Amino acid sequence: MSVGDTLSSSKGASLTGLPLLKRRTIASDLTIGIALTIIAVTAALSLLGYKVSVSRSERRLESRAEETVDRLAAALTLPLWNVDHRAVGMVADAYAQTRDVAGLRIQDETGAVIYEKRAPQESDPIVARRTVRYRDQEIGRVQAALTTKELVAAQKTALVSTLAVMACVTLAVIVVIRFLLRVFLRRPLEKLAQGLGTIASGSYGHRLPSGKQQDVDAIISDVNVMAAQIYERDQDLRESRKRYQELANLLPETVYETDGTGRFLFLSRSGFEAFGLSTEEFDRGLNVDDLFADEDLRRVHDDMERIMAGEPVGATEYTAVRKDGTRFPVLVHSSAIVREETIQGIRAIAVDITNRKRLEEELARLASGIAHQVRNPLMTIGGFALRLQKRYAGQDDPENWLHIILMEVQRLERMVADIHELTSLREAEPGRIAPEELVDPVLGDWRQRLGSQGIEVRRRIPDGLPAVTADQGLHGLAFEKILENAQEAMPDGGELEVRVHARQGWVCIVFADTGSGIPPKHLPHVFEPFYGSKPQASGLGLTMAQRIIHDHRGRIHVESSAVRGTEVEVCLPSVPSRTS
Repeated sequence: MSVGDTLSSSKGASLTGLPLLKRRTIASDLTIGIALTIIAVTAALSLLGYKVSVSRSERRLESRAEETVDRLAAALTLPLWNVDHRAVGMVADAYAQTRDVAGLRIQDETGAVIYEKRAPQESDPIVARRTVRYRDQEIGRVQAALTTKELVAAQKTALVSTLAVMACVTLAVIVVIRFLLRVFLRRPLEKLAQGLGTIASGSYGHRLPSGKQQDVDAIISDVNVMAAQIYERDQDLRESRKRYQELANLLPETVYETDGTGRFLFLSRSGFEAFGLSTEEFDRGLNVDDLFADEDLRRVHDDMERIMAGEPVGATEYTAVRKDGTRFPVLVHSSAIVREETIQGIRAIAVDITNRKRLEEELARLASGIAHQVRNPLMTIGGFALRLQKRYAGQDDPENWLHIILMEVQRLERMVADIHELTSLREAEPGRIAPEELVDPVLGDWRQRLGSQGIEVRRRIPDGLPAVTADQGLHGLAFEKILENAQEAMPDGGELEVRVHARQGWVCIVFADTGSGIPPKHLPHVFEPFYGSKPQASGLGLTMAQRIIHDHRGRIHVESSAVRGTEVEVCLPSVPSRTS
């Protein structure tokens, strides 16, 4: 329900009957509250008046009963003195015929009943008694019972009058309140609701006119201040959005935004050019399924679900598809759009890496060719140097020179082999695999080799870790390169700890050795090709490990000191657990 609908809902509420209670409004609450207050006050006053009226009627009837027995006692003085039963009966019958008298009893001085008339229908009559005296001597007793029908009738009349007054007052109050609320409350609220509805629809520059009532005018003033603040913030947001779009349109890379379902909300100018799209096609509705290859859509949606769940994904390579069907590789850097601590969508930059892929392929062919061309001369040089070493065995200078030549040849041969291995890495075939299944085969192969050098291996892999998506063969190769570096750092033995833990959407594998450590000046360059502090090393081991890890959307980090040794941490994105 909109703001306008909420504030103007009092229009649809009737002030009589059930509709008044079905939808609460200010008008209905005020009407019901005032009506109940008036009813309560009227009922209290009417009850008080009713009790006063009943009390007066009772006192009046009691006084009439006293007067009746007084007159009757005076009229019976002589007949009772003479004990003239016939005269007593005639006087008594005369009084018994009175409308108010319901019962009558006359007794002589001994208590004998001379005359009696009963009214059985009277349940609670008003009774008065008198002693009949003649010359200060008691000659009899008179008892008269007066009917209460008049009193009951008076009570009923008072009750009916009270209810009638209550009904009339309540109806009058409701009518008056309804009229007053219509004039002084509902109309101002309707105008306020219309103004708020206009502002809520996006017209933040709209201002509400001042009201006649001071309190309503204060609300209108606050609303206008709020609208002005919203207008300023809206202008700032529009300007910020404009600058953001202009900056995104200046970038050669494709910048886009989507909602949680993959529907495009924004696409930069370079994106239209890269995918061959028109603004009309974008306006009709564009989804990520329209821009990526079918074989990559599963990965695209899985990564989107991870981002919407707040997990990091990092740079990921996909195959994109243009409108004409041509395909090209892109590297996508994605992050969540967070507003008010809630993830609303995805923002990403897609980089066309066609040229980089072509250059990598050319460099790989060049490196492979160089390695092939260099390998044969090296074998020849090494073979002749070995023969010369045997010939000049025992001669210090020639033998030492030939030994150096052989060592450098071996170093070159190893470097050529590493270059060939790096440039001929096969395409990854990732699959779902448990972390221990990724680590244990490599440790099994290397445990004896490391043990022969006095290196103790400690394995710490807890149960229940989430699975990762990885190529077991390629990751095994990456781990071997890390283990080679650890072995070279501990020529006199030591300890190698391999531990695995999960952390915020990642599964991290740590290789910690107790070797001599990497000098601080070399640490920033450990992943650079051919950069190494050991003369006999090619400097390509960690380069190859980094390439494999990054191709699997993972990350690798090295920390080292002369005291603690070296820690290499490999983190791979975890995959959601399978549900039944």
